[in-house]
Amino acid sequence: MKALKFLSPMSTAQSLAEIMKSKHSKYSPRPWNMYNPAKSLWWLVPSKRWPAYELGKFVFYEDKEFMRCGIHIEKGFGKDVLALDSAALKKGLIINSDWIWHKFMDDLISGAVNKSAKEVIKQINDGIYITIEAKTANKPSDCDPYLLKAESIEFILDNQELRMVKSEGINGILNLLKSARGIENIPEILGKIKELDWLWVDFYLTAAFHKADSSNVDNCEIIDGYELSTILELLEQWVKGDFS
Repeated sequence: MKALKFLSPMSTAQSLAEIMKSKHSKYSPRPWNMYNPAKSLWWLVPSKRWPAYELGKFVFYEDKEFMRCGIHIEKGFGKDVLALDSAALKKGLIINSDWIWHKFMDDLISGAVNKSAKEVIKQINDGIYITIEAKTANKPSDCDPYLLKAESIEFILDNQELRMVKSEGINGILNLLKSARGIENIPEILGKIKELDWLWVDFYLTAAFHKADSSNVDNCEIIDGYELSTILELLEQWVKGDFS
């Protein structure tokens, strides 16, 4: 496993924003928790506007002694919500055709995401994580999607297979996904969830790196921001603001 020279999601995101600005578009680093940015999850957003639910984002967060780095794709509430909560549309919480979610689902089915994921696996010489969270709200227009309590399921994809590593939540909203045998099956299975229009769904595709201050870095290759940017660029087609 590789290790990052960075100690926090904040330093990772801020460094990558500078590095990737010189290569491509200008990314805006954003913390989930602006009041405690040093410990917060961070995004790189391909836009100055915020929130930017409809856009794919690079994401960085701590997971015990690891730093997770990858992409975050969101699905907003569906059209059925409008019948009971029309204010959700004004707040940008209803998914429409502009959201990157649609392209990402299509690319899961076609195998394009799997192809890029396998390239990441080759670069890091380790598996890559697929984490899916589903969140519900009694009144979607009053909610902050990033504060909703989520149910989640996580898989690891390596060169051999897709394996579930954990499932959390008491309502079992995502239980159908336990039958997935490949990431190309995920869109079809999600489509079978009856409550899908009322779910906010977060899809994370991340690699896990040891942090520089971890006790397990002695036998790891330490990589810097430039090397990390090369890995993340394999997933950048789902982060570009113009969806090209």
